[in-house]
Amino acid sequence: MLAFRSYVYMRAMDALVEQTAGTLAESAPLADGTQAYRAVGCWSIRHANTIYEALPKMIAAGPKKVAIDLKDLAILDTSGAWLLCTLRNQYAARGVHVDFIEPREEHTVLLERIARASEAVGDLEPVRTKPESVLDRVAESLKDGIDEVKRILSLLGALVSAFAKALVVPARFRFPALVTHMMRTGLTAVPIITLMSFVIGAIIAQQGAYQLSFFGADVMAVDFVAVLVTRNLGVLLTAIMVAGRSGSAYTAEIGSMKMREEIDALKVIGLDPVDVLLFPRIMALVLVLPLLTVIADFAALVGAQLALWIYIDMSWQVFLERARDVTPLSYFMLGVVKAPFMALIIGLIAMSEGLKVAGSSESLSRHTTIAVVKSIFMVIVVDGIFAVISANLDT
Repeated sequence: MLAFRSYVYMRAMDALVEQTAGTLAESAPLADGTQAYRAVGCWSIRHANTIYEALPKMIAAGPKKVAIDLKDLAILDTSGAWLLCTLRNQYAARGVHVDFIEPREEHTVLLERIARASEAVGDLEPVRTKPESVLDRVAESLKDGIDEVKRILSLLGALVSAFAKALVVPARFRFPALVTHMMRTGLTAVPIITLMSFVIGAIIAQQGAYQLSFFGADVMAVDFVAVLVTRNLGVLLTAIMVAGRSGSAYTAEIGSMKMREEIDALKVIGLDPVDVLLFPRIMALVLVLPLLTVIADFAALVGAQLALWIYIDMSWQVFLERARDVTPLSYFMLGVVKAPFMALIIGLIAMSEGLKVAGSSESLSRHTTIAVVKSIFMVIVVDGIFAVISANLDT
């Protein structure tokens, strides 16, 4: 019996599917002069393309009001409802008001939902076309840059507010989260930072000694390496490594949370995402980067000493004495002082790009790449600004 019922049901569905594509059959005008039509046939996805191509022919010129009777519809699915709403919108574009007459209850619900969805789609921001000239591109880039600066300044203001709240009410500060992020961005980065700085210091020392040997001044390679590493190179390379390592991780984390609506969930339960997510991460960067800079400076100097010992047989005593004579404490402190500013820039850019991620993996990868590129560029800019300031202050 069950098999027979299933067979009857399948045959009935096949009969419905085989019906002709939906169309509008013209009826006699109503008493008030309204042009009347009957929607007949199968308004479904199966015939959607045929109906869509015939829509222009269904629109009659002349009447100011149209009534479409829906009681004789054979099938109406989501696609058919969208086609009816599209037909009504096309009539409206000509100044013709359209009413749906005697729809079934399920058809009424479907049409209302499709109409609301169509309005929501219409409210979306239109896709911007590519600029046509160089000046348009420059203006567009300038506008995007100004918007980015505003966004980062707004984020900075939120972080300052969170810091002030933590000072007033220390219980608000999430110390475990800070320690966790310091370990992730600092402690786990020590091996790679040390190795990178050691190798770079050795390379710079060897190349400097080689070039200076033509003038009989290969011993002065110590001066060259010590000044370069402590003033600029140590903090710069460390910040670039942190931007590529921790900055990209922050962007990916915040972007993934944005995609999964976890940030919205925090707001719903009454938590501030700045206090919970952003502030501990950026504070960890600000505290950790100066420490990593110190480690990078010492690792680079050790690598330079080893290279000079192998290349020109320079002893540890000579290396340390010359390095101490040519690098006053102010040089070392200048590199360390830069680190918190670079860390703040890296954190702000990483968080800003993470919050801009849309709901796709392609958007996540794009903004992660943008965050790394912007961070490295701004780190170099900050280093240049400090170089100009220190030159003017004669330090």
